[in-house]
Amino acid sequence: MKNILFVVFTLFVAQNLSAQSLNKMQWFNEPEKWEIKNNALIMNVTANSDY
Repeated sequence: MKNILFVVFTLFVAQNLSAQSLNKMQWFNEPEKWEIKNNALIMNVTANSDY
């Protein structure tokens, strides 16, 4: 049981350490217009795109 809890805890910590924040994002396909406002990501994207 201790091993299972340790693995779950380790995975949780690893996920939080690797997560991106709004201020330090890495885009694969950056939209033309985007901003961070009130701790939310706001994007204006092209119609019929893959966003």
